[in-house]
Amino acid sequence: MTLTTAVAPLAAYAVFFQTAVYLSLPGPLRSRWAPTFTGLVGAAVVLASGALFGLQRIGLGAFDPLTTLGWSSGSLITTGLIGLILLSRRSWCEELADPRLTGLSS
Repeated sequence: MTLTTAVAPLAAYAVFFQTAVYLSLPGPLRSRWAPTFTGLVGAAVVLASGALFGLQRIGLGAFDPLTTLGWSSGSLITTGLIGLILLSRRSWCEELADPRLTGLSS
């Protein structure tokens, strides 16, 4: 399985299905149910792929603690660095700030 054959269906899923779900839901339901629904469908796709092609072939085979530790540490560091970069820029903080928070008391 090449990288293209693994990434292309995921990219198509992310672009088309998630956009369709988001646009089809009424405004008040979007923030809660769109991510939940697309996450559940994504999990079902992964499980169906595992049943069809085998868990080892899709990369969900035997548990390897070192690989898991490496990927989780890398994800945590990357996400943390992106957050620190966003918070270090004053103009970006103001753009990302939720205006509804100004009316809240401590």
